[in-house]
Amino acid sequence: MKRGTPRVTLLPLTTPLRSTAEIKKLSTKIDAMSARSAQLKEEIAALQHSLAKLAKAQTDMDRLRTEEHTAFVSDKADMEKGLEGVKMALKVLTEYYAAGDKAHSAAVGAGDGIIGLLEVVESDFSKELAEINSAEESAVASYEQETKENEIEKTTKDQDVKYKTK
Repeated sequence: MKRGTPRVTLLPLTTPLRSTAEIKKLSTKIDAMSARSAQLKEEIAALQHSLAKLAKAQTDMDRLRTEEHTAFVSDKADMEKGLEGVKMALKVLTEYYAAGDKAHSAAVGAGDGIIGLLEVVESDFSKELAEINSAEESAVASYEQETKENEIEKTTKDQDVKYKTK
């Protein structure tokens, strides 16, 4: 070959030439696949955003449940101490007024009133203790149910992301 002469590569006669219709068909197919790819990317972004919101909600729920449980433990201990104190006071007063001592015979009516009042307080403490125990059990059940639902939703969305990125 001489210098300065452009090289021309000739295709062998066995290489098929693409027709305009075939090129348009392939271009359309490429465009459709590109659109599908863009759609999948948008869906994946939406799923990932939803997963992030779900994780934040679960974290907030965990924090709130911990705070509620801490308050329950403290309130329960206070109620149990209060109930124990009232029971002890009832026992002491009942024994005191049950003794046949003449020194306090004039105050028996007042003693019966105090004992009656303490019995009402004991009943109130018992009722409140039962209510906070019931509220705690209900809160635990609700928390566990919501947590299970969140786990299912997370697993579903994780799988959706996995399949859409393939």
